[in-house]
Amino acid sequence: MDRLAATKYCREKLDEYGLKHWSIRITTNVNQRFLGLCSHNDCCIIVNAHHVDQNPDSEIKDTILHEIAHALVGPNHGHDPTWVTKAKEIGVNNLTPCATIGLDPAIIDAIRSEIGRAHV
Repeated sequence: MDRLAATKYCREKLDEYGLKHWSIRITTNVNQRFLGLCSHNDCCIIVNAHHVDQNPDSEIKDTILHEIAHALVGPNHGHDPTWVTKAKEIGVNNLTPCATIGLDPAIIDAIRSEIGRAHV
């Protein structure tokens, strides 16, 4: 799954679950090590581009659904039983707390170098 496909999938799922006012953001910031994030303040699902680039479609979809479950139950639930029930209901397979991406330091340096060149 590429970044565009991940964005399209997320948009479809947000709309399906009545979250039409929510937005999607793909981040390439190497300092943001989360796989996905639900920002209730911004009504935004944020997905890590490096996670999308490196993992199978099933994992990307599961991350997106995981974050949508957070959006549906609202803030203050974390991974409590309310969230677990909703996550199961919408098809989340991995019910473990949020994970972070682990990039090799050489990859992070290469990304930073490319970002630096892009802004020259």
